[in-house]
Amino acid sequence: LLGLIVINIHPNLVLAMWVMVMTRALNYALNQPSKEQLYIVTTKQTKYKSKAWIEVFGTRSTEAAAQTVNLAKVSIGAQFAMLSSVLVFGLVGAWIFIAIYLGRLHRQAISEDRFVC
Repeated sequence: LLGLIVINIHPNLVLAMWVMVMTRALNYALNQPSKEQLYIVTTKQTKYKSKAWIEVFGTRSTEAAAQTVNLAKVSIGAQFAMLSSVLVFGLVGAWIFIAIYLGRLHRQAISEDRFVC
């Protein structure tokens, strides 16, 4: 979200590259370990199946969605930045609510020493 705001204020390629570098670094440092923490309260079978689904379908479907957005950029033109900003703000909002819900569910499962699924 911060990267989108920075790029909208100062749109240039070098800044966009640094935003991408920082985004990937934060993903590696924070997102991946956090995601692995969610598997602690699941059974081995659930962990195996969910990781397989994410790697096979989740990753490829998000890459396909990103390519659809790139194609939409060509057809929408000048309004693309505004529309994509609205989409990103919506996704970040949804992500925040999902993260809060999963955090509470995780904390409760750990305190009760039980599996989520």
